[in-house]
Amino acid sequence: MPSEPPTSPATAATSRNLVSNGAFDGATNWPLPAFAATIADPTSATGHALRKVTTDIYQDPGISIPVEPGVVYSFGAAVKTDGTPALLIIHWRDANDVTISQANSEPVTSTSWTDTGLSDQLAPPDARAVVVLLSNLEPGTQYFTALRVVAGPVVPAWASDLQHVERTGQTAQTAAGLSDARCHSTASCSTHNTFLRVLVETGVPGFLTMCAYWLTLGWSVFKMGRRAYPWSLAFVLVIVAGLTIDTLHWRQLWIYLAVAGAMFVHTPSFATAQVKEPRAAEASFAE
Repeated sequence: MPSEPPTSPATAATSRNLVSNGAFDGATNWPLPAFAATIADPTSATGHALRKVTTDIYQDPGISIPVEPGVVYSFGAAVKTDGTPALLIIHWRDANDVTISQANSEPVTSTSWTDTGLSDQLAPPDARAVVVLLSNLEPGTQYFTALRVVAGPVVPAWASDLQHVERTGQTAQTAAGLSDARCHSTASCSTHNTFLRVLVETGVPGFLTMCAYWLTLGWSVFKMGRRAYPWSLAFVLVIVAGLTIDTLHWRQLWIYLAVAGAMFVHTPSFATAQVKEPRAAEASFAE
């Protein structure tokens, strides 16, 4: 019988897979952090794998892939772990590399190879790239292989034509911890400082106005003495915390501001002013 012609290696032009070297056959196109390495694994669908030995959550090697807005994409990978949960996380990015939205697959904790993924994911109207992260929810050892990103509503099973090592605009992304995993772009990162955030977002006039308001409330509460001690202490602690934490979105901050404002309204000087007005009116009426 005539032998079958040899199969040509897949290329970026012929493969449906938008991921370069999704089989992790070596580290080609995958500059990896120190906690990750590619290994041979005859038990996997590809014969290879990426192994992560993590000491923190969200230590995520990943890649950024160009996408077309409004197009449906699907994502898949084979995963196994030492019992710690591992998953895929995707971040849709706009032209400024700011995260628009994100999604994640179901976590895998199996010690044998298990497929996980995200099907039928619509790229947002402003999306220009998708970042695919090989993520973990607990420290431990996790393995990934057969990484697929395809245009369409369904993730195909791994096949040899999904492996190619040509670059397709793919760039490396790495998250070294929780904050990095949630914020890969400096344009979308938190300042972790309330005062700096107010200054950047509202400018000098807004910053000075906010500081003047807080100082006025703080001083009014301080003048009330010991009976306002618990609230004044809480107010000061929240303001001090703003030096290292972005407290602008904390409900507690605005509760303390509201209570301080209410106390200011009921200070003796304000109450006296309110009482004097009707007396003056009564005197003029008597005349």
